[in-house]
Amino acid sequence: MGSCPPAIQDYWGYLIEPDNTPSPRLEELLLGIAHYISKEVAPWHVRCLSPTKLAAFYKLVGGNYDVVFLETSHSGLAYIYRALGCYHTLQPVQNPFAAPSIPALTPEGFVRWQTIQILLGPNEHVSFLQEALKTLEIKDPTDRQPFPKILPRSAFPAEADPEMTKWHDMTLGRLQTEEKGQGAIEHGIGGAVEEDDCASCSSADERSTTDGTPFVKVRPKLSPLRPTSYSRAKTVPPTVLKSSIKDSVHHLRLRDHRRKFSE
Repeated sequence: MGSCPPAIQDYWGYLIEPDNTPSPRLEELLLGIAHYISKEVAPWHVRCLSPTKLAAFYKLVGGNYDVVFLETSHSGLAYIYRALGCYHTLQPVQNPFAAPSIPALTPEGFVRWQTIQILLGPNEHVSFLQEALKTLEIKDPTDRQPFPKILPRSAFPAEADPEMTKWHDMTLGRLQTEEKGQGAIEHGIGGAVEEDDCASCSSADERSTTDGTPFVKVRPKLSPLRPTSYSRAKTVPPTVLKSSIKDSVHHLRLRDHRRKFSE
């Protein structure tokens, strides 16, 4: 794998399985990043993977996903998570009388979210992981030891996954059709976005047993990430096709950023 030392190459191996699921090593890395975001990324009083914390994380590693996490309504972002099969919870807002509405990824949901991003935009998203390892203290959740600072690019696919690309192209076609028959404005870009972040929330991997040892949750096996696994999810919010669609689709990697979307 390139010019990386053999020991580093052996440590990482190839990080995407034949069925497009993350390898155990990649899953550990992404869970480690999720844990870092939960504890070390502002706002610090929030301990779940809220939209605000995820937006801040991507900026730390050289990206800008504000259009996804800060400019999309809570209901729209939750719909996107459901469409992609990403585990998430709805967290309370500052108003104690309002229903919980802030979508927060679980650690397992973040693993799936980030794996999908890698499959649809490997060059950009692998660079995010490389920057995270290089500049942040990301630890293996199994033994709490830091990961190596070097992550070989060759541990990931060289190009976007063609099956995934085909799936999201078909998804966009369905979006155009559904937009004509649905008016769910609250589900898309431009809907009302709560200014307040989560009032309080916690991540499952932060709990402890009665003797103080870390609680290690038994993680469900992630379903394959091939397009067929989305058969029940249908599509992302119809109004993602509104005025901000080109930006949101680019940042969500719902189509190849090298091709221009024509309405």
